Amino acid sequence: MLEIKIENISKAYSYKINIFKDVNLHLKSGVSLSITGRNGSGKSTLLKTIAGLISNSTGKIIYSLDSKIITQDEFNTHYGILTPYLNIYEEFSPLELLRLTNQIRGMEIDEKLNLELLEKVGLNARKDDKISEFSSGMKQRMKLCLAFCHKPKVLFLDEPFTNLDTMGIEVVKEMVAEFKSANGLLIIATNDENEKELCEKNLELNI
Repeated sequence: MLEIKIENISKAYSYKINIFKDVNLHLKSGVSLSITGRNGSGKSTLLKTIAGLISNSTGKIIYSLDSKIITQDEFNTHYGILTPYLNIYEEFSPLELLRLTNQIRGMEIDEKLNLELLEKVGLNARKDDKISEFSSGMKQRMKLCLAFCHKPKVLFLDEPFTNLDTMGIEVVKEMVAEFKSANGLLIIATNDENEKELCEKNLELNI
């Protein structure tokens, strides 16, 4: 079981203005949490802070696996992330980028899983084409593959339905449902009620 203990964390930028303040959470495998709030309330910032992509100003975040505390670097190998601001290497094809991602993560290339993911998101027919030629929706589906290609225990999603049509949204829902049924820990930052419904628990941030 993977656990994240968040104790009194706050994030402040210039002039010591808090983006969010004194957040306390205990998250573990099998939990699904949506983070909601008005624009500027810190949803994306909190998600990135929990993931360790940016540092918290006060408080602490403790990651543990099977009751043993792990480092930030160790935690990084266990999560997948899908965000609108995530840049991908568009000069590669989907299959090339998945292979590269496997290698960067120090994993053996799992060609079977890579092809299965591309099939799920409807990109199998374009697996050898350059991603730079893709539409915004196709790029979003490619990002979804990258979030899942290492079988993560934790999934961070920031507005996951961005740029997706009805079919693409259904793909996200199906993959998230499979992830949850496998006891994954899901965290979504959103103001979309349909995205919020993917989670059982909610944390609303106030400015």
